[in-house]
Amino acid sequence: MSKKVIPGRLVCVEALGLCEHCGALQDVTNLPADAMSAKWGCSACGKILTGKSFGYGGKGRSYKKIRWVGPGKKWVNEKCKDDFNIGNLLVIPEPLKTYY
Repeated sequence: MSKKVIPGRLVCVEALGLCEHCGALQDVTNLPADAMSAKWGCSACGKILTGKSFGYGGKGRSYKKIRWVGPGKKWVNEKCKDDFNIGNLLVIPEPLKTYY
């Protein structure tokens, strides 16, 4: 039996993170590309976020995505392959492709 997925605001799992300080959900979906090099504060506690808040870990060339936000707003070590909900968000495993 599959879980019921409720339509909501669409967001790719790659754009989600959890604040490393307070655990609040973070979403970088609508940030402009030039904001990626800026320092961002958590929307809940205001502390500065690092790659750790978005599931990145390792050192040097091995620094990569090692965990993802999963159902229940918890870290998981494997990227979910199915859609799921977190509140009013419909989380999808891959970005939507735009065809022109």
